[in-house]
Amino acid sequence: MQTLFEGMAVGIMDLVKRANTSPLIADIITRVHQDEARHAAFGILSMRRIVQDSTPDEMVEMEDFAYSVLETLNANQQLDMLRLFGPKYGLDPDNTVQMMHSLEEWGFVNSEPFMHTVMPNLKRLGLVTERTEQQYRDRGIVFGDKLDLIGNRALPIAS
Repeated sequence: MQTLFEGMAVGIMDLVKRANTSPLIADIITRVHQDEARHAAFGILSMRRIVQDSTPDEMVEMEDFAYSVLETLNANQQLDMLRLFGPKYGLDPDNTVQMMHSLEEWGFVNSEPFMHTVMPNLKRLGLVTERTEQQYRDRGIVFGDKLDLIGNRALPIAS
């Protein structure tokens, strides 16, 4: 879970930091970003050992689990906030999502928080394979060739 949720938090904090203009908010975001990065790193260190000792069936199970969590998170990030705040601002949540999905840039914009930390780490761990990569792309979680450049090199196990 640290690999998935804390990694997403790192990506989101980076997006917020880039969009921010307030020095106070920048300082707060920097501190939160550092904290989340430590949590994500701990998850990766733990997962390296688990992956190293896993059977092929266990790897498939972990790969499927990661995909289902991120697929759900992706779906919720698009609708939950819109359902909560959309009507207040005269936005129909379902129409807004439909419009966003039709934008040419949608895949790039949607994938940014995922592609920052989570997806590269999952790929390095061997938890994104040809079997699931296209599913991630179809959901707008992976976009472009950044993931292709990572390859399937194994992460070293820290002693």
